[in-house]
Amino acid sequence: MSRESSGSLYESPKGSGRWHGKFTTPLGRRSVRLRGCRTFEEALGHKSFIAEQLDRLSTAGRHEFAKKILELAGRAEPQGGERR
Repeated sequence: MSRESSGSLYESPKGSGRWHGKFTTPLGRRSVRLRGCRTFEEALGHKSFIAEQLDRLSTAGRHEFAKKILELAGRAEPQGGERR
């Protein structure tokens, strides 16, 4: 059984408003820029959404789609407010 991927969040360069999420996948630790996020709160919601999707893939035993989830989710725009 794989562990839950909650991910981590960081801004690079610091103070730039460019947020990134880092997630553990079966392919290793992957980082993705959260392009649509302008605030910490947006980035935190986006990171949580991505982590939830990665956990769902893991539960379903479909690890091969993790890279595509990160690619698509990194480009997605937040939908205002909390993601669910």
